[in-house]
Amino acid sequence: MFGLSQPTWNICQLGTVFFFNFFSFFTLSALSQTIIESVAESEGINQHAGYYSAFLTYLVFTFGHFVATPIVEIITPKWSIVSGLVGYAMFEAAFLWMNEYFLYISAACAGFSGSLLWTGQFDYLAQNCQPHTLDRNSSNLWGISQISLIFGGSFLLILYRFQSQNDFSMPLIRLVVGSFLVCTMISIFIGFFLPKPVFKAEKYKVPYFRHLWSRKSSKNPGKIPEPIFEKKSYFSSAEIVKISFDRNLLFLMFTFLYTGMELSFFSAVYPTMVSFTKQLGNTRDLNALASIFVGIGSVSGCFALSALGPRVREFGRKKMVLLAALLHMTCFLLSFLMFPDESPLKPTTDLGYIEPRPYIVLVCGFLLGVGDTIFNQQCYTILSDIFEHEKRIEAFAVYRFYQSAASCVVMFYSAHALLKTHIVVLSVFCVMATVTFFGIRVPEKCPVSPSTEILEIKDSALSQTIIETVAKEEGINPHAGYYSASLSFLVFTFGHFVATPIVEIITPKWSIVIGLIGYAMYEVAFLWLNEPFLYFAAACEGFSGSLLWTGQFDYLAQNCQSHTLDRNSSNLWGFSQISLFFGGAFLIILYQFHPGNDYSRSLIHLIVGSSLVFTLISILIGSLLPKPVFKKEEKPKIPYFQHLSEILKISFDRNILYLLCTFVYTGMQMSFFSTVFPTMVSFTKQLGNTRDFNVIASIFVGLGDMLGCFVLSILGPRVREIGREKMILLAAILHITCFIMLFLMFPDESPLKSTHDLGYIEPRPYIVLICGFLVGVGDVFFNQQCYTILIDIFEHDKNVEAFAVYRFYQSAASCVVMFYSAHALLKTHILVLSVFCFMATATFFGIRVPEKLPMSPSSEKLEMKANEQKLMA
Repeated sequence: MFGLSQPTWNICQLGTVFFFNFFSFFTLSALSQTIIESVAESEGINQHAGYYSAFLTYLVFTFGHFVATPIVEIITPKWSIVSGLVGYAMFEAAFLWMNEYFLYISAACAGFSGSLLWTGQFDYLAQNCQPHTLDRNSSNLWGISQISLIFGGSFLLILYRFQSQNDFSMPLIRLVVGSFLVCTMISIFIGFFLPKPVFKAEKYKVPYFRHLWSRKSSKNPGKIPEPIFEKKSYFSSAEIVKISFDRNLLFLMFTFLYTGMELSFFSAVYPTMVSFTKQLGNTRDLNALASIFVGIGSVSGCFALSALGPRVREFGRKKMVLLAALLHMTCFLLSFLMFPDESPLKPTTDLGYIEPRPYIVLVCGFLLGVGDTIFNQQCYTILSDIFEHEKRIEAFAVYRFYQSAASCVVMFYSAHALLKTHIVVLSVFCVMATVTFFGIRVPEKCPVSPSTEILEIKDSALSQTIIETVAKEEGINPHAGYYSASLSFLVFTFGHFVATPIVEIITPKWSIVIGLIGYAMYEVAFLWLNEPFLYFAAACEGFSGSLLWTGQFDYLAQNCQSHTLDRNSSNLWGFSQISLFFGGAFLIILYQFHPGNDYSRSLIHLIVGSSLVFTLISILIGSLLPKPVFKKEEKPKIPYFQHLSEILKISFDRNILYLLCTFVYTGMQMSFFSTVFPTMVSFTKQLGNTRDFNVIASIFVGLGDMLGCFVLSILGPRVREIGREKMILLAAILHITCFIMLFLMFPDESPLKSTHDLGYIEPRPYIVLICGFLVGVGDVFFNQQCYTILIDIFEHDKNVEAFAVYRFYQSAASCVVMFYSAHALLKTHILVLSVFCFMATATFFGIRVPEKLPMSPSSEKLEMKANEQKLMA
């Protein structure tokens, strides 16, 4: 019909039924709590009746599957769908006459009707699919039905044009709900004419749906053998309970629960938050627009999955779920920062951590829609992949049981929960849903063609990898790389208390030169690997580092004005980070003359000797540094302990306390990505020749750093206009994405020893490179914002002390990470880093930057003239 095969036509007609049903029911669900809040006093009903009725619906829906499943077998999927739609119509009618008791009764009826409707829908879908059409047909069904969200939101926008007020009156409610009721009646009418399934099977002696896999070559797949009507008793609730303990369903339990929780959130809580956040302006119209963007996201997700079709299996369902989780976590973070904490409960004019913007509301709606489609579609299809035909209905009943139970719980506590409660619960379950999904084992039913894209990229190593390679031969501790780095950061941590007054005395230039000499000494220790000398050199490097970095910050501050600060700091960081790119390229060339995957003594001497030459060149260039252009006035000489007390005093400044978590996180991520990450790459032997590939990973870290610096340099003073908080938020999203990919891809023991084990997913070289790139971009954003925020906050006579506090916290965190890295598994690293990343981002939003005098428009020209005069002088 219309050029479509009969199964495809059946799916399209079923999608049309759900289009009209979703148009009415889900649009009403999004408005229900807002509507009831508007008329609660005048109609004498509980102001949270919208949440309570939804709770009752999902409660009955949860347990209704134990009764609905055999009913669907008796009355067929078609009439189950029609019966379910009648119950939905009854619930909508309850909003025409606002009676609280009738609302709850109709909500309970809608719950049981929903169990009939959804079980019938899944059964009808399965009886119109073959294995190679399952992904395409399920995506088409979901896509057609989700278009209703776009039309529902558009309908409300048109309707609101004729209503001047921003709230809901009873005449407007009756007009809206009456329109929805008409749409539900249309869906019932279309449901009456649903044709019989093409691949219909009876649950008698013919195993349910067996022909779906065995009749691929049949010329007439619609014709099946007549079943022998020697009835076997319909499966009981005991069969559903039994299958719920299947290993795969236990792993899927958190995914099922999460789909129910996010369904309740985006269908009821999120629209209510939009309506109640009065800082957004005309929230009634924005609510409709948000619904439209949820629909656009759902349709986009369905279109992508439908276009991929059977290639979704090749790409991997687990990767699809990971993508959906990333989209939802991004949305949760934005919602947490933007909406007031009380927005799910009552109208409020308060602000969140950032000013609410309508376009962010729409972006969040779009992300929710895409993620919801991917999660639900993968749940549908994974059940068909895992279970034989006679068990799919029971498995689907378990899926809907968990989903609706979670929705029920969310709807119940939504009447009392603040936004932060919603976000914490959803985030935890989102992570658990994603992680447990990777534990599923899909039985091999037919061979899947492997991807022909094989990347044979090679890799290298850093200090810990080199020491691990020669530990036995040289008689040193195999973890000496971690311990020496820990000692270096320990001395670096406390060195700032001594380094700051020294920099004041010997000037930033000579502090930088002396610091570089200490770095050279540490490199020399790798030419003659002696464990005590290695630790001694590491301690010297730590103190030298405190001189180097304090001097660097002071030199930067004395060469900047407020409007050139972002540009100059980005340029400085960019030039230094290019070294990662050229260093990696240098090692790649070097390795071409030293084949193999390990490090010989001669290769170690060649690498370290080359590094030492570059350090000596940097010392030579450092000794030629010119005097700062905007040299600050000299401070009066003060005793050392008074200087120390100033550092301690400034460490209790309100802004420094808020920045503490950010400082700590920059140190933790620096240690992880500079030492632990390369070690993991080198020790994961499933990646191939890891020595060369480690170098390529460092090149991509450098590329990420360069790109981040380039972007910040181009933006220049506009970074202040955009907001440093938003830059930190972007960096956090990039790093969290990286942490999730590393957790899933690398074996748990990869930071500690060489291993041939696999993670949850097969390690792919291109994912390692993506992680390296994300690390670089995020690292630049975090560190550059820490640099510039300190200069923004503190006057010239205090910014060196503030920088000392920054480096103290940063290096203390690096020291701790380096110490426990000799014993910590990957999951420990990822958990600690993720927690501190969230804390660093959240606390950064509490900073208050003092307003300074506005810059004159010609300040840049004045700066250039001043530079010329000083250079001539």
